[in-house]
Amino acid sequence: MFFLPRTKRQKSENGIYHIMIKSITEVPLFKKHEDKIRYLKQMREYQKIYGFKVYAYCLMSNHGHFIIDSNGADISKTMHGLNFKYAITFNRIYKRNGHLFQDRFKSKMVDTQRYLIMLSAYIHNNPLDIRGYEKCPEKYKYSSLKVYLGLERDNTGLLDERFIMQLFSNNVKEARERYAKLVYICNDEKMKRELEFKDICKVLGNIAQSTVSRLCSIGVELISTEDKYKNLINKFISEHSNSKAVGYT
Repeated sequence: MFFLPRTKRQKSENGIYHIMIKSITEVPLFKKHEDKIRYLKQMREYQKIYGFKVYAYCLMSNHGHFIIDSNGADISKTMHGLNFKYAITFNRIYKRNGHLFQDRFKSKMVDTQRYLIMLSAYIHNNPLDIRGYEKCPEKYKYSSLKVYLGLERDNTGLLDERFIMQLFSNNVKEARERYAKLVYICNDEKMKRELEFKDICKVLGNIAQSTVSRLCSIGVELISTEDKYKNLINKFISEHSNSKAVGYT
């Protein structure tokens, strides 16, 4: 019998990653709300030990997304330990045996600010598939979006939302308004499909050049293939980015 070898995981001691976790097909990863809270608390315990940073997250019933800065930590070792601990607790509570997570976790390195912004919008719009959250992903409790928009504090102590928010403005209120526009426009299917460049500019006003309405699945393709969209995010970054600033107040 022939087996394909696993692809070597891309890893850097100081890389930023899109981390994806998923349960095996027949089992929800989080049966109850308390399970999601437990996973975040356990991640915080590992964060205190290894020092990695979490820039965004969203936990759904059978999977989860994170933007994690390894910050010198071994991300493979960290996630393996975290998921192993959660699985043991989960199996004990629900009186089950066997695997919980589907294979190993998935990771992809985030190598540009453009991708970072696109990814955060995608993660925060995950709850759109849940009944009752189709138009208001910010109300979903187990996502970092509510913290980004100032609707709640980060009670877990896990999140560093400032890293991404500083890309929009060093002023908290202004950054929240701009990020809210990003998420809202990504939320609207009709706008994603029908808005032309000039219409998007009109909607976004002063940050029109970014055309952040295209930062979802359809937008990724447009930015990659259409000449007029390719440099839009780069323009946004150059005009509004200041990731090293300390004036985010």
